[in-house]
Amino acid sequence: MRPGSYRIAALCVQAAVWALTGSARAEAVIDVPGVIDVRTRVDRDQPFLHEQLVLELTVVHHLYARPRWEPPVCEGFWVERMPSEGSALLHPGGRDAARTTLFRRALYATRTGTLEVPSSILRVKTRDGDEAEIDVPGVRVRVRALPEAGRPEGFDGLVGPLEVRVSADGDQVTVGRAIGVDVDVFGAGNVWDVSPPDLAALIGRDVEVFAERPRTLTDTRKGRLVSRRRFRFDVVPQETGTHTIGAFRVDYFDPAAGRYRRASSEPLALEVVRRGAVQRAPWEARERAGEVSLRPGLAWPIGLVLVGLLTVSGWALARWWRGAPRGRAREPEPDLAGLLARAEQAAGSPDFPSLLSAAVKAGVRVRWSLDPSPLTTSELAERIDDAEALRILRAADAARFAGDAADPKPLLLAARRYLEVGRAGRRG
Repeated sequence: MRPGSYRIAALCVQAAVWALTGSARAEAVIDVPGVIDVRTRVDRDQPFLHEQLVLELTVVHHLYARPRWEPPVCEGFWVERMPSEGSALLHPGGRDAARTTLFRRALYATRTGTLEVPSSILRVKTRDGDEAEIDVPGVRVRVRALPEAGRPEGFDGLVGPLEVRVSADGDQVTVGRAIGVDVDVFGAGNVWDVSPPDLAALIGRDVEVFAERPRTLTDTRKGRLVSRRRFRFDVVPQETGTHTIGAFRVDYFDPAAGRYRRASSEPLALEVVRRGAVQRAPWEARERAGEVSLRPGLAWPIGLVLVGLLTVSGWALARWWRGAPRGRAREPEPDLAGLLARAEQAAGSPDFPSLLSAAVKAGVRVRWSLDPSPLTTSELAERIDDAEALRILRAADAARFAGDAADPKPLLLAARRYLEVGRAGRRG
């Protein structure tokens, strides 16, 4: 396929997309060999105030071009970075193989009126290895004000769609001890503008509430940025009984519907027991609810069945043991020092959070005798009681999802201390 054919195919596809979306767009003047097409677009040319606007730079290029974008400084917008994407080869093999690279930013207008996304620079490599520049034109959008009609009292300026969820680390807690409670607001809106919830007012008296610093995590789904604002609290009840956390409500403007809506969480109940109280087993709770009955007339058949199962299992285990090879090699311990060294070498790079998580999870494996590699941090928290490891892993997750370039030294120091303790022995 010739370069001219690439350009015609790219133009046909993009023209169809732009005709359907009605988005603002601009085409760059190309005079650099190896670059076939360069286009800028936004998916909305008349967004509402605070509504997410996706800026896309599409580059059709030969493989050796390796485009690198210097995005514009957008006055009047809150800007969030989104990951770039590369397509499959348009013409596999040969010197003229090409592909499409997509660069994106999520923009949130902070004022109304006509705003301009300025021009930017695209840097590419020539076939000889030199670097060339392409001027990428900007686009203009007209930002609409949010309607006054139906605006809720105390509206925070949130533009959705948004959802709200309240969860706890468990449904039972000992009086005087802390339990973690998370309040999450998530969706494609400007969640960083959410006012912190007054959890003390939602849960009532006889409870102490200690708030941690809120966190914002981001991800990309179906070409749009999805953000999560997490508020975490330590809740310490002072009286036994059932404490109910009332519904947390957030008002937002729905651009698709053109009206204001309210997102609300479900009420959450926490059972507070006295110190030393034994938590009921799940089967006991089901029996009290009438779902399971262990009447005397049924006890002896169930016992016989259990004895039979245990007998068969013991016989099968004995046969396996007699036929199993002896002297089986023990699985080697993970190289904690080597894993930590790799994380230290990657400090400041995008790979640092993942490498640090791998080192800490190796320490969890040594200390708790389990394989944490397939588990998320939340799933791991349900299996182990290791506050220090979970704290480091949550911080690494936040850095990875938010692209946080914070100083890695405190995390490295905490990980080194944790791994040094992990070498001392295992815990069950």
